[in-house]
Amino acid sequence: MLTLCLKPEDGYDWLNADDCLKLTQSAYNATCAEMLPPDGELFIDPEYGTEWANREFFYTNLRDTLLEHLYTLYQQRVIHKCTAVHAEATCAPQAQRGASGSCVPCG
Repeated sequence: MLTLCLKPEDGYDWLNADDCLKLTQSAYNATCAEMLPPDGELFIDPEYGTEWANREFFYTNLRDTLLEHLYTLYQQRVIHKCTAVHAEATCAPQAQRGASGSCVPCG
């Protein structure tokens, strides 16, 4: 636990609706691009009749890409931000501050 949530908004103050839309659009675009087979390969394999990608592939990749993008944003805005600390709690990186006053993981 990095900090205490004293009110519901403290749990999601690092993410807004616009962020969600941007993350989702980015993940969608990346996943659509992954549906295309490499240059020189056909979408449907002529020997086996199997497709390069299908709906399950799209769903799985979209989910995984969105989670990856969301976690990256979470790391940037919550895990490595040492300035937004409640009076009742101190995040581990802030507790590790050296003589320079900078957060060890954040630099």
